[in-house]
Amino acid sequence: CVRGHRVTRWAVGRPSAALSGMATDDLRIGTKVQLVHPQTLAGFGLSLNSTLYVPTGDDEAFLSAGTVRLQPMVIADWRHDAGLHIAANLGYQLRERFRIHNVENDDVVPWGIGLEWAFNDRRWAVNASLFGHISTGDVLDPLDLVSPGKLEHGNPAEALIGARYRWAEQFEVRVGLGRGVVAGLGAPDFHGLLSIAWSSDHFRSAQRIVRPPA
Repeated sequence: CVRGHRVTRWAVGRPSAALSGMATDDLRIGTKVQLVHPQTLAGFGLSLNSTLYVPTGDDEAFLSAGTVRLQPMVIADWRHDAGLHIAANLGYQLRERFRIHNVENDDVVPWGIGLEWAFNDRRWAVNASLFGHISTGDVLDPLDLVSPGKLEHGNPAEALIGARYRWAEQFEVRVGLGRGVVAGLGAPDFHGLLSIAWSSDHFRSAQRIVRPPA
């Protein structure tokens, strides 16, 4: 997962400086437990997900908090036999609290919604998603460090479109391209995604997750 950024540093008290270039996210390790299978409730499903973030990302580009974080999440989705799949998630990410000039880093509430349509015996699929997070920390005016900031730099949102191809039943490749749609620390000018996945027969029917930013 690679992001291209141009983040104005007015939010952190350096109005004449900017960040630009390529950067990478933190390493993510996730587990998921399915509570309701879509086949048992007219296509509706429910699951719990837990993600552990390892700080391997670029904190200079606001893509890492620099510490290990835990994020539990609830995922709900609906599937139709025609190949349509709609999903939404809501979680809570525990972060170490600290402040960089006028930006307070604290816990965040990640959210996401997504739509996917699979065709050609479900080997091919196209998808779109919108995701972001709401910060519980404050963004202050960089000039006095007391008044609330004018821009909600702590609440970025991002849109992503992509495609998926599955082969040999257990392997799939995903590609995607997106960009930030609400200005915020970590929202990129563009976001490129490439992933290759393997799943066993036991986990193949698990619900897909709409992915939040670090």
